[in-house]
Amino acid sequence: ARRLHSVVELDGKIYAIGGRGNDDTLLQSVERYKTSNGWKFVAPLLKARYDAGAVAFNGKIYIMGGNWYNGYLKSVECYNTDSNSWSKCADMRYNHVKPAVS
Repeated sequence: ARRLHSVVELDGKIYAIGGRGNDDTLLQSVERYKTSNGWKFVAPLLKARYDAGAVAFNGKIYIMGGNWYNGYLKSVECYNTDSNSWSKCADMRYNHVKPAVS
């Protein structure tokens, strides 16, 4: 199971990103839901995180902030659906947990 994860919709697909697992481990995994074939794993995050903010913008998914094992994060990652890959973006100025983005 996945909890404390981020969810975002892009191009008619739903993405469940990061979070915590049943055994309380941090998840780096990302799942994509398509109505035609259900849930499939896609490329994992560069850094596991939970309680992060996520938004779809200009055809990409951005995930930012959240919690990690030893504290809060200010890092930002961007998912490219064409290459099925995450890349690092510029950090936010401060650490943020559960940031609201739209």
